[in-house]
Amino acid sequence: MSPLVMRPLVEKLSVPSKGNVVTYYARAILQGKEVPRGFGVRVTSGGVRSFIINYRVAGKERRYTVGAPPVAADLAATPKSAAKGQ
Repeated sequence: MSPLVMRPLVEKLSVPSKGNVVTYYARAILQGKEVPRGFGVRVTSGGVRSFIINYRVAGKERRYTVGAPPVAADLAATPKSAAKGQ
């Protein structure tokens, strides 16, 4: 069974003491679709989490940062901002 990539799973990832760590999710489900090969979450020593895609071009490994997962505080602020007309 493929794991669902959800906020609790991403938030549970430990923060490294230095550098960064990438956790890959082979055949995981994100927003109802299977993620591409090389999809993962990078966690930096500063605690920043980012979705990434690892791929190869002409034999050279590359990494593309897709973006940060939504933060609970950002999601909670959205309805309040909309109500104020901001």
